[in-house]
Amino acid sequence: MVRKRTGIVSSIAVINNPEPLLNINSYYLAKVLATVGITDRRKQNQINLGLTCWNLITGVTGAFLTKRLNRRTQYMIAFVGMTAVFACWTGASADYAMTKNTQAAGAVVGMIFVYYMFYTIMHPLTYVYITEVFPFVHRAKGVALTQLFSRGGSSFNQ
Repeated sequence: MVRKRTGIVSSIAVINNPEPLLNINSYYLAKVLATVGITDRRKQNQINLGLTCWNLITGVTGAFLTKRLNRRTQYMIAFVGMTAVFACWTGASADYAMTKNTQAAGAVVGMIFVYYMFYTIMHPLTYVYITEVFPFVHRAKGVALTQLFSRGGSSFNQ
């Protein structure tokens, strides 16, 4: 039973960690915005502030959804949504790169917000699910294993 729980923890930690794309948005948001023609620092900071507020709203909403939705349903909505939005985001970026269409640039900014909405629907499940899998006496070890596998997976994406 311990191996099964450890396997669940390790897979959730690695799968629930889409770090490459989040690093692009977190560390390189100004460069991502510059690739679609948004080079004004003030405008970039306004988008960053709006994204931060949006993440707060969607994160709290995602946490409350955990009581209403089945865990699997919530994960599936998040993963399918992130995949579909990233495909649209890539298409809009390619359209802007080829045509310099300002509507495509706006679509890229919108896709960043929608992508984070789906991510924050999934994110609260990481610790909720881990505490459900492990009995009370082993929960701290379960969370520690989650962190270990999550950080280990992130080290390959840096």
